Amino acid sequence: CALPILLLALGAALLLAAAHGLRRHYGGGDACEYLLSSGRFLGENVWQPHSCMMHKYKNSEAKNCLADKRVTFIGDSRIRQLFYSFITLINPSVKEDRKS
Repeated sequence: CALPILLLALGAALLLAAAHGLRRHYGGGDACEYLLSSGRFLGENVWQPHSCMMHKYKNSEAKNCLADKRVTFIGDSRIRQLFYSFITLINPSVKEDRKS
């Protein structure tokens, strides 16, 4: 009785995995290369990828969204820049520590 449902679920999972693999292989619209190479600059040197509506969050929106959550930044100097941009959004009085 449960075997047909299990086989159907397995078939659907395999089909979705194959579709995802093909999309990644052929560089779908969410690939990093596409997001970095296809778009335009808006005012204030802000990059806007085509087919991606980026939202500039206000301090109150960011605080509300991240209330009682933990965020971890792991990476190189680019991630450090992202981290300080994030911190400045949450608390504008914080300045980047240039010691490291």
